[in-house]
Amino acid sequence: MLSKERQLFINGFKEAEHNQSTGVGLYIMGPGRTIWSTLELDTSSSMEQKKEKLSIPIERRQKNESILDNMRAALGEFCGFEDVPGLSSRLFIVGKPELTSVFAYNQNRLCTLVPMACYANISPTPFNLSEVKPMGWRRPEQMLLTPSLRSIASQLIRIGEEKKFWEKGDDRLTKPDKRIPVFGPDFSAEDFISLLSRRDPRYDILDVNGNTQF
Repeated sequence: MLSKERQLFINGFKEAEHNQSTGVGLYIMGPGRTIWSTLELDTSSSMEQKKEKLSIPIERRQKNESILDNMRAALGEFCGFEDVPGLSSRLFIVGKPELTSVFAYNQNRLCTLVPMACYANISPTPFNLSEVKPMGWRRPEQMLLTPSLRSIASQLIRIGEEKKFWEKGDDRLTKPDKRIPVFGPDFSAEDFISLLSRRDPRYDILDVNGNTQF
């Protein structure tokens, strides 16, 4: 039986606490105290997203989308469907997601930052290669010194550092029973493809009132 904590995360990701979130950022911790980084290539959704911007996986939330599905959609900037089976035993949520205020798209927004840990030295290929280029594992303090770092990514990385996400990741390394799988046994590679393929930027939530582009 799942613990109460796991049930809360899996069955809606504590949705009541995050219902004003307009997107998700992933602080994915890897080998040698590094985090996963990408290079933003998609300029279609806003002026803030320009080419050649260093970032972490970040995804806007869509209308009627749960935080859990929003989080998995953001993983399209980390891995592809072929990586799902292997990551089911390597990629975990390692602490409570933080609902935090960020300044993005020229407005104050609420974003959910999820602490994750990948307990393997791997370099997956993102599903969304038209939007991001994988830049691999980088030290967060070095990313913060990079002039091309995307503004919202800088804010989220600083929050991850302030909240001591690394301590949570290290704690879960020695206590596997406290880890929460991102891709559990009931979520397949086909489910990942279906989730990512049906997303439509027209349904992106643009503000805390749940408004979309329509």
